[in-house]
Amino acid sequence: MPSSAPTQAFSINLTRDELLALLQLMGSTTMNGLPEDPFAGISRRERAERLNAGLETLLNRGLIEAQGGDSVVIDDTLVALVGSCVLPGASMVLSGLQPDGIADPHFFNATPEILVEHSSPRPGIHIFTFLPDEVALAERVQWVLAAIGSAHHGADFAIVSSDKLIADVFRWSRNNQTAKAADSLVKANWPAGEAQSFVRSCAGFAIYTGLCAWGLRSEQIEGTHTLIAVSDQQRCWLLEPQGERGDLLRCRSVTGQDATDAMVRMAHPLLQIANAGEK
Repeated sequence: MPSSAPTQAFSINLTRDELLALLQLMGSTTMNGLPEDPFAGISRRERAERLNAGLETLLNRGLIEAQGGDSVVIDDTLVALVGSCVLPGASMVLSGLQPDGIADPHFFNATPEILVEHSSPRPGIHIFTFLPDEVALAERVQWVLAAIGSAHHGADFAIVSSDKLIADVFRWSRNNQTAKAADSLVKANWPAGEAQSFVRSCAGFAIYTGLCAWGLRSEQIEGTHTLIAVSDQQRCWLLEPQGERGDLLRCRSVTGQDATDAMVRMAHPLLQIANAGEK
């Protein structure tokens, strides 16, 4: 990143109305982490009210400054933070899907100028965090995956299964069909004990998915990488696509730290993009 960039992580919080008003000022309607149409199902009047409310609080906070006529000047730091999420060069989303269906996705976005984490810890609140280097990025990934950190018991187990089978196992596990899920794995040559432990973890704990994509500013995405981690805080399994079509998943028993390290390594394309600004 440029040498003039800050050297410490810092955050800016925006309400949803502030964010949508800012995006309009920047000539955009949505961004990474928002619906394609954030105003879907909202009347034109309510849309105008929300945008005006967001604009007013941005002015009051000094994040934008009114100029002559209807023009405004936007804080440079705010433009950089949010702009990285509008048109990133590379992006990684890391999300844990809880048994109750609630997810808390964290979006990590990189441009040649900046590396930023975007999250929404509460409805209507968006946090944009500047990450100065790979250490800061790794710390944030480790924080998101903190719940699997206590899984210290690895095992000598690895197997390749179809992604459809694993998707079915996830669905059955979450729909109180654990016996069906375990039986399907056993039929696919999983050891019975391993299958039962895996299914119990899928049913009762978060399923973490990481997806990294790069080359996002080109006409065709240059590449993607996906990882899935499942853990019951004692055992942990890491699932990674295999084969040309990626329709197979290699599932192996690892420690929680192994899974976390793999997620950190997956973010390498973001660091390549962000560090390009230093050259």
